[in-house]
Amino acid sequence: MSGSVAELARTVSDAVAKGFLPAAPRDDRECSRCDYQPVCGPGEWQRVTKKKPADALVPLNKLREMP
Repeated sequence: MSGSVAELARTVSDAVAKGFLPAAPRDDRECSRCDYQPVCGPGEWQRVTKKKPADALVPLNKLREMP
């Protein structure tokens, strides 16, 4: 398994094990394309910056930075 695929698998597995699969859009444009917007409601991207623990989002942000 390549390094990036292994990292993805490990990150998703850890998130499932912890039960922490947050909605964490980077900005409001991502919400406009999301099928789950009726579940989250408007402004989820703002709540991410104010209410979700930043350290818990580190693995997700690391994946986003990968090529």
